[in-house]
Amino acid sequence: MQVVTVDCAGEITNPLEYVVFDMSSSIRISAATKLTLEGAKREDETFDELLDRLAISRTEEDVREMAGFAEEGIEEHMKQKREDLNESFKGRTSGAE
Repeated sequence: MQVVTVDCAGEITNPLEYVVFDMSSSIRISAATKLTLEGAKREDETFDELLDRLAISRTEEDVREMAGFAEEGIEEHMKQKREDLNESFKGRTSGAE
């Protein structure tokens, strides 16, 4: 690691040397949230790795690409099951009147 010298005005006095700082951040969370995160954390995982894993950011294009994962005919199958369920509810509620 190189050392940088800075004068009182904040100017670097030895520009050929530098320091790489590994800055860390703190976030405030409730005790309940901490317990939830600890439950989700893998044994060999740091909290930074956990949050990185949980903070999934997907673009609209990513979602469109993932939409094609279902098997052929699943849309019709789901529609039929929804209709069956609706009919089942009608049968249960119509007799109660």
